[in-house]
Amino acid sequence: MKIDNYSPQYKRFFFFLFLFFSINLGILAQQTLSGIIVDKAGEPLIGASLLAGRTGAVTDAQGEFSIDLPEGAYSLEVRYVGFQTQTIEGFLEAGENAVLTIQLKEENQLLSTATITSNKFEKSLGEVTVSMEVIKPDFISNNNANSLDEAVDKIPGVQIIDRQANIRGGSGFSYGAGSRVLLMLDDIPLLQTDAGYSNWNDLPTELISQVEIVKGASSALYGSYALNGIINLRTKEPGIDPEIDFFMADQFYSKPQNVDSIWSASSDTIPHKFTTAFSYSQKINKSDIVASFFFNSENSFNQSTTNDYGRMFIKYGYRFSDALKLDVSANLNFGNSSSFFYWKNYPQNQYE
Repeated sequence: MKIDNYSPQYKRFFFFLFLFFSINLGILAQQTLSGIIVDKAGEPLIGASLLAGRTGAVTDAQGEFSIDLPEGAYSLEVRYVGFQTQTIEGFLEAGENAVLTIQLKEENQLLSTATITSNKFEKSLGEVTVSMEVIKPDFISNNNANSLDEAVDKIPGVQIIDRQANIRGGSGFSYGAGSRVLLMLDDIPLLQTDAGYSNWNDLPTELISQVEIVKGASSALYGSYALNGIINLRTKEPGIDPEIDFFMADQFYSKPQNVDSIWSASSDTIPHKFTTAFSYSQKINKSDIVASFFFNSENSFNQSTTNDYGRMFIKYGYRFSDALKLDVSANLNFGNSSSFFYWKNYPQNQYE
């Protein structure tokens, strides 16, 4: 019997039956691609985006994802801020449920310089409304600066007078009132409480991430010590891979042409300067570890003028979440120095 002889009721029945099987076959044809996205340390990345054609997904709080794709070849693009974009290609067979573990690499390219000092929250340098300078570690190493004041003195508008910072001609130090340029380490003031004196040897130059210098009064945010400006040293943030730096330098002074001016009687007292530094940083799971050691020994060309000092610095940080982190740091300094008061038998026993 032909289908044309069936009643309209039968025709509608066969039509809906055909439509039902077509829909179910379409559902069965969908394949599932799931998995987890992590960084190099194995920590899950929350909110990473995935895109395959016009189909997309975002990782949950555990870094996991699930996306339905049609049968055949696929190209999956994975993106996350601060990490390199990764493209994964593969093939899904009918009814296949594939599980992937995707590890993203950190992006080394610096997008923009972020500062904190001017507003007490992170802000792009281009959006800062006050006059501000940012010193990078390369600037300090290229100038062979053992202490921060030696590098800051080369910044336009900043002068170091008697080891006190002066910004744009403002008085940097006043006896009994303390310094008017606030010196900070990771947003913590370092001026001594008794006289407000700046001890530059406390600052770990071997661990510098950047130095932010605010030129102008910032007392509204930081108090009276910042009437003339701010110098804030921010230490580096560790990466997943361990980073170890070692530095050593030795400097000698030549003898003066005037023989009567030579005060060093033996090779042990030849004027010289020796410096060494070591630093280590690494991120281990949720812990951040930063440590350094520095030592400087200087026997000046001025007789009886020496400066031997060293420091050990360690900072431990624990990340409870992306928005909450606890840092604990310790800085131990030791040193011994001396300077001449006057020359005896001038012009003998002195350097010209």
